[in-house]
Amino acid sequence: MNTSSNTSDFQNQKEVITLPSEFDNLNNALIKQLTDENGKVIDIGKTSSVELSNPPPIPDGEPATIEPPKVEGLNTTGQTSNQSLIPKGFSFATGIAFNNDGNIITINDEGKLYTAVLVDATGRTFVVGFAFLKTLKNSNSSRVSYKYQTTDGTPLDLITTLTVPGDANEGSGRISIINNNDSLATIPLNIAPSKEVIVGKRVIPRPQIKEPITATIKNQGKQLVLIIKGKNFIGRIATIDGKLQKLFGKGNFFTNVTFVPSEGITINNFQVKSNQLTLTATINKSIKPGVKLFNIITPKGADIGGIVFPSELQDGKLQTSASPESLLLQSAK
Repeated sequence: MNTSSNTSDFQNQKEVITLPSEFDNLNNALIKQLTDENGKVIDIGKTSSVELSNPPPIPDGEPATIEPPKVEGLNTTGQTSNQSLIPKGFSFATGIAFNNDGNIITINDEGKLYTAVLVDATGRTFVVGFAFLKTLKNSNSSRVSYKYQTTDGTPLDLITTLTVPGDANEGSGRISIINNNDSLATIPLNIAPSKEVIVGKRVIPRPQIKEPITATIKNQGKQLVLIIKGKNFIGRIATIDGKLQKLFGKGNFFTNVTFVPSEGITINNFQVKSNQLTLTATINKSIKPGVKLFNIITPKGADIGGIVFPSELQDGKLQTSASPESLLLQSAK
């Protein structure tokens, strides 16, 4: 791995990775190049880009779509109904929806870690995140948005983290979720320029989460209190691309939080300060154990954190990380 130019919106410089001349498994080869000898993985969301210097042909997978988080002051609707418009530098976690064609595929890889690869309009190739399959509870058979299931017929939700590279070419691109040498899904998107966000006279970069993140379970496992420290959080007033915008009403902010997967958690209260977010949520005790990702989102961009929910939920603090890639790598089988 090596670095080149830096950008002001990101903590870290650009990374360039090179695959070996021969490999048996593209997904494993990518993960190996993203991980150092101590097992630490590149924090893609805090890096301007992770580009492949020698990309192989990236296979197409099942046609799929993503639903970017809804953000005040940011339009993420693309030119077509199945194409999202995502600004450069925007990081977020999301579920992936497939065409409702009834063709469900049985897979034995629940718990495996996959890589998300972006090819832009000029053919430049970037690693933009990690993905995993998670049991989808309470599925509605009349709305088949999933494509994969376990051998016993339990639906699986495909979840991924994504970071649109700061130096990717604007215009049409496609993201593929790499499994071995194939792809589980291919998602079209349109890469847009980054928004200009100003509060007062200060130009605001994208939000950045800092350690420590405090996630505490209270009220006999029924309540989550999440305190997130960081910077570049935005309240109710901002100038976005030259237009002054004001939000009114309690709980309305230009900063938002979403959980992925969202099942089992309901946000009740949310407060924003310049360097801290405090969130209170109701927890369903049937919440699935494992890593739950959360997005901190503003019109300028987003950052991703992670919380580990144990199999038995008890009052006390949970394991958290501002670098969820490491949590995902640890939890992968």
